[in-house]
Amino acid sequence: MNQFLVSMVLAVLVSSAATYLLTTMNLQPAGMENKSPSTAEATDVAPPKIIQKIESDTKSWITSKTTKIELSCLESCDDGNACTYDYCNKTTDFKCVHTILRGEVEDCKGQVEGTCYKNSCVSGTCTLIYSSTCCGNGKCDADEDYSLCPRDCEQTVIQQTAEETQTTQTEQTTTTSISSENCDPSYPDFCIPSPPPDLNCKNISSKKFRVLPPDPHHLDGDNDGIGCES
Repeated sequence: MNQFLVSMVLAVLVSSAATYLLTTMNLQPAGMENKSPSTAEATDVAPPKIIQKIESDTKSWITSKTTKIELSCLESCDDGNACTYDYCNKTTDFKCVHTILRGEVEDCKGQVEGTCYKNSCVSGTCTLIYSSTCCGNGKCDADEDYSLCPRDCEQTVIQQTAEETQTTQTEQTTTTSISSENCDPSYPDFCIPSPPPDLNCKNISSKKFRVLPPDPHHLDGDNDGIGCES
């Protein structure tokens, strides 16, 4: 564009200068000095040296008045979107570029308090995504425990405690009822009542005791004469 401007200005200035010199300075081409104006052929061509001088001066003047434009990036390319990476440099022709990000990023991540929704970049937009396994879904997942997620696992702890308490009470009740029944002769070391009910080693507080035939409760599984060995 600068070269085109220079060419246009030069053309105008050269033409104007040539006309001015011929009309005001009475300049004529060589060999026509002694010819009368009536016989001299009209011309609008200025002497070569003057044309060169005009061209040189014109170029110098245009150069001094022309400001070189240097491309640069904007102060900031931030588009306000957490799910884009905004940048500008020489490789982008100093234009802002916004690259779409996916998944959790610095300004779009983390679970929303009290819910199973978490922030994540989807198609260039920060979006709430539901997580079926999270602290807050009302169930104690495999990777959770009371220390990691008390609100989900608290009920489980209470339930386990209640079950353990119930088991202990059942064992105590069974032991008490055993001691009050008639003792079966197959178990001479302490009193185990005859069936019914059919008892197993879970209902017996003692381990590794003598068992005699016919072992109605089948407490001697390997028939070696010792009951509830494990």
